[in-house]
Amino acid sequence: MAHAALTPGEFALSAAGLRVLRGGRAILDGFDVALPTHRLIAVIGPNGAGKSTFFNCLTGVRRPSSGRILFNGEDITGLPPNRISQKGIARSYQITNILPNATALENVRIAAQSRRHAWSLLTHHRAYRDIIDKAEAVLHQVSDETDESTIDLAVTGDAQRLRGRSYAEIAREGGGILSTMRAVRAASLQQLIDESAPRLQALLAEGVTTIEIKSGYGLTLADEAKMLRAARALAQAYPVTVKTTFLAAHTVPPEFTGRADKYIDTIIDDWLPTLHDEGLIDAVDVFCESIAFNVAQSERLFDAAHDRGL
Repeated sequence: MAHAALTPGEFALSAAGLRVLRGGRAILDGFDVALPTHRLIAVIGPNGAGKSTFFNCLTGVRRPSSGRILFNGEDITGLPPNRISQKGIARSYQITNILPNATALENVRIAAQSRRHAWSLLTHHRAYRDIIDKAEAVLHQVSDETDESTIDLAVTGDAQRLRGRSYAEIAREGGGILSTMRAVRAASLQQLIDESAPRLQALLAEGVTTIEIKSGYGLTLADEAKMLRAARALAQAYPVTVKTTFLAAHTVPPEFTGRADKYIDTIIDDWLPTLHDEGLIDAVDVFCESIAFNVAQSERLFDAAHDRGL
């Protein structure tokens, strides 16, 4: 897909001479492309051809070593992902179901947040109610049949908690921790790393130097280990201090339904020593809640963690 000349304004999105080096090897080498408006374009190639690297450059996830990218005549080369997203360019990832219960409202809310609010650790929660209101207004414009009760049922996760719903109510409808658990179990270690990297980069761009990453969405030994290994890999790849928290006691997984005590025993006797010996755990947490674990169960796990110096 090479073009001899690229005229600003002739194409909605164009790239000229893109070159990306990794370990001294060119992943992209002099790549040119011009994408006209109102067209669907497919980029096809074998694994390792540089397709993902190209899209990462377009969306700001990766800065090219040389070359430039134009969008509607504006040079956007090297802009951070949030700035590029605000201009209307975004990408989806190969894990299309990482949040399988994400609703239409959540999708619109994310777009509204990206377009109107520079994400900030300090202002995010203060702006959240305003973002939800704007997302609902868009849905009402799209369909007169989208009434308030339908929207209320559609909202998941933090938005439902913001509206005052309890964790128990969300869990009874199939949302919350268990819905995310299914997606995490289906994902590979590399997929978790790839999905997390842009989020970490956005935090680094705001000056964050230390983050906590919790497990607790795999709820098997293999999947909890996968989450913690992804956290360690991110810590090695980026200039940030990452502290890992082992949260296998987040909720009772389907395999242990009705056997919360047995699940805590399994964590204490098997998972905790295995993962701690591998160097994956910095701290331990428990979800002490009526739908999860009681005080006695929480104390047993904390005592076991304390015995290991955690």
